[in-house]
Amino acid sequence: MKRFMCIIVALVLSIGILSSCNGGVGATGISLDEFNRLSLEMSYYKACKLIGGEGNLISKDEYEEKDRTRCVSTYRFEGEIGGYAELEFTVYGYKDIFKLDLGDYLTGKRQFDLK
Repeated sequence: MKRFMCIIVALVLSIGILSSCNGGVGATGISLDEFNRLSLEMSYYKACKLIGGEGNLISKDEYEEKDRTRCVSTYRFEGEIGGYAELEFTVYGYKDIFKLDLGDYLTGKRQFDLK
């Protein structure tokens, strides 16, 4: 059941990401100013819109909690001029499938030599 819910969450997020974010990284990568404007609890969709492109998924972890499952995905966004940023998004899926929450939230951000 846990694996099934995570697959559903991943599928819904993938569809949302593919339909909402334009292009890829590179010339439209993230700048230091864009990084500084990212706020915690921002959705992946809003982050992609602010940055102007989507990141590359570099890790995905699943954690079992008391009444829900937490999936944490980390994306790498290349910098416009140099460097890169890693953004961590968390999705909570409740074990009772009828109470499934598909919202994703920015829960961590790190930048490495963005200019």
